[in-house]
Amino acid sequence: ELTKNYKNRFKDEASLLATAGILDALVYIFMDQTINPQEIIDIAQKSVSSKEEALIDFIIKLEVKLFKIDTPDMDISEIENACIGQKEVIVKAIQKTKEKHTSEPRFALDVANFMSSAKFKPYRKMLGIKGKFLFF
Repeated sequence: ELTKNYKNRFKDEASLLATAGILDALVYIFMDQTINPQEIIDIAQKSVSSKEEALIDFIIKLEVKLFKIDTPDMDISEIENACIGQKEVIVKAIQKTKEKHTSEPRFALDVANFMSSAKFKPYRKMLGIKGKFLFF
């Protein structure tokens, strides 16, 4: 959804990945307040700068972060091993999504809201997302 409808508004791949991560972690950020958006931005920047497979690396690292929040008593190395063990599943899911992109209405609405609502403007600014119009 982000790439399809908003790609030209992102300054770089890290900004795009971080936005996707923030959208995925909305509950953790705004309701539970267990993760800071900057943590997701940091994960995205590290994934882009250190890996050829930035998207896959980002997904795995974000999942580790979220699972750690959900299962605080579980050892981090077990969480990391479980997420890394799902790499092939993640790769297949990405390929399937790219081949048959059909956005779910709820997700499309969340993305549109994030990209246009005044409520999220500080987060778009933090991410370096360009405004819809050049003169705004």
